[in-house]
Amino acid sequence: MLRRLFLNVIYYLDVFIPKHQNWILFASQPDFSDNASAFFKFILEKKERKKNCKIIWLVDNNNKIDCKNKIQNCTNSLNATINVVTKNSILGIWYYFRSKFVFYTHGVYLGVKIPKNHIVINLWHGMPLKNIGCLDGKEVVAKSSLAIATSKIFQDIISKSFDLSLENVLITGQPRCDLLFKKVNLSQVFSLKSNLDKLILWLPTYRSSIVGDKRVDGNFKESLPVLSDEDLFTLNSHLKSKNYYLIIKLHIMDMLNEVEFKQYSNIRVVTNYEFISLNISLYELLGNIDLLLTDFSSVYIDFLLTLKPVGFLFNDLDNYNSSRGFVFENYNEYMPGVKMNNLNNLLFFIDDIFVNDIYEDERFKLQNILHDKKKDFSLSLFNKLDKRFGFLK
Repeated sequence: MLRRLFLNVIYYLDVFIPKHQNWILFASQPDFSDNASAFFKFILEKKERKKNCKIIWLVDNNNKIDCKNKIQNCTNSLNATINVVTKNSILGIWYYFRSKFVFYTHGVYLGVKIPKNHIVINLWHGMPLKNIGCLDGKEVVAKSSLAIATSKIFQDIISKSFDLSLENVLITGQPRCDLLFKKVNLSQVFSLKSNLDKLILWLPTYRSSIVGDKRVDGNFKESLPVLSDEDLFTLNSHLKSKNYYLIIKLHIMDMLNEVEFKQYSNIRVVTNYEFISLNISLYELLGNIDLLLTDFSSVYIDFLLTLKPVGFLFNDLDNYNSSRGFVFENYNEYMPGVKMNNLNNLLFFIDDIFVNDIYEDERFKLQNILHDKKKDFSLSLFNKLDKRFGFLK
């Protein structure tokens, strides 16, 4: 009862506090990341627009100094001033009310209804393979005026997940996917030898989370899924013999970020804390690898834009499906790659994939089904907002 009263008070304050047409507010988890960060950078680079707007980033208090430094590094060459404000401060809440446009990846103030005079855009953090929001049984979901999707299939899923009409889910693609086409020297970033034949990235999704929506899905143990320490030793020797290198990037929410891993010559486990210090985005990394390994992470849906090969490594499909569930009833049909559940499968796959890529046509087919647009995603979002609201005019 008290919560409902509080939310109603917040709603009516939002209705009656006037909005500044050229104020834009961003929020993401982690701070200054993902689709919000990518679209922010795009706006900054539109020189004819940035002089007319005030940009605010809402951040967690603990990360405020780090975020200010990151944003300063990003904006130095563009001569732009950005306001970095603690999310749960009076000033942060005031900026939220006053900004005409709000962009977020995980919600800002959950449960608060959005009035018609406030344009709040849910950029989210990926097209879902797993059930999310209302489809995951959540009673309280992130509220917004609009959301984005990559295709008509995901437009319907996002609409149902966040209780939005189809017309308020814009098919624009995701701003972060623009970074898939940016060339980056990964040998320099990760201090690797420059003559590697292939670079492989493994992105396991989390089974047990330490931040955000804390939960356990599938089979959780304090080690990587599928592969034991002995398996990793064998895999490392195999990779070394082929002059391949494997980067294992842990999910930002994964409990495994707190675990210390062994070091190998041709395998590197990168925790989220370590990855942040490398000053590279996940999508810059994705765009410059030769092969992606994953399991139930929807990142492979974005990776389809590159048309490069992908393999699926898991041994807890049934458990994961029963505890979390997938948005597709026939989810196997939306996973265009070899499915593996042990080391031997993986070793054979690594040997075979670059000479016998049997899923190439299927990836191309799924790319067209799951991505209506193939490039310029930030521009597409900007233009749709401009046409609908006169964005930043």
